[in-house]
Amino acid sequence: MMNTFRKSISGRPGSNIPRPSGTISNINTSSGGGGGGGGGGGGGVLHSNRNVQETYLFPNLKPQAIVSCMSDVQVACTEDDLARPTAQKMLVVYEAFMDVATGSPKDDVYLDDIQEMKIVSHPDFVIDGVRFYIFLQQLASMMQEVGVNDFTSRDVTKPEAERVRRVLSAVINFAKFREDRQPAFFQEMREADEVIDLIVDREKEHEQMTQELENLKQRKIAQEPRVEELKVINQNLALEMEVYKKKEVETTQLKDDVTKERSLLVERN
Repeated sequence: MMNTFRKSISGRPGSNIPRPSGTISNINTSSGGGGGGGGGGGGGVLHSNRNVQETYLFPNLKPQAIVSCMSDVQVACTEDDLARPTAQKMLVVYEAFMDVATGSPKDDVYLDDIQEMKIVSHPDFVIDGVRFYIFLQQLASMMQEVGVNDFTSRDVTKPEAERVRRVLSAVINFAKFREDRQPAFFQEMREADEVIDLIVDREKEHEQMTQELENLKQRKIAQEPRVEELKVINQNLALEMEVYKKKEVETTQLKDDVTKERSLLVERN
């Protein structure tokens, strides 16, 4: 079932889970989300509390099924890990899912500026904390993609067995759904591409015909002086023909008169 998990969870080959953005801070589902409480329990992925009723549109998988699916993508996990999850174990599991989903390990690109600050007091502690926060943002983005919109840092730092089962079920069900839908999706994409190609071909034909018509117009414009000249010549020829016709009539009449006179002379002699 999970043989194409990497493609399924990331949508299409080559795509990645969205990078951290301003929308991540809206994951907070606590009733006091924006006010900020004692100890910094305001908004954001780090301090969200799940005190509202959760709605899941996917079935919870059995632990055996979860372990089997995770094994298919080389994510080490046992039923005991699911029954008694720990922060250390879930961090490893979620990191592995991120690696499979994006094709790359945790993103440290945002740490360059921090390292350049040359922090004197506990630099490793600060960098590790920032790295963990970035990872949580990326993980929360991935969870939003699979339908877990209330994923928080507690799912990593204080995991609960039932919650872990639901989150992992969401990831696996989403991957399976994508895997089942991909053939139809790609067929629709191919049909859409064919229509687009047809439109492009017709547009090219239209452009060619338009250019040919324009060329004909330009040739006609270029030939207009010659056409006018030929018209004048034709008119002159017509006038000359009229003159010749008159001369022909006169010549014919003269010929007839001469013939008559000759005949009369012959009769007299």
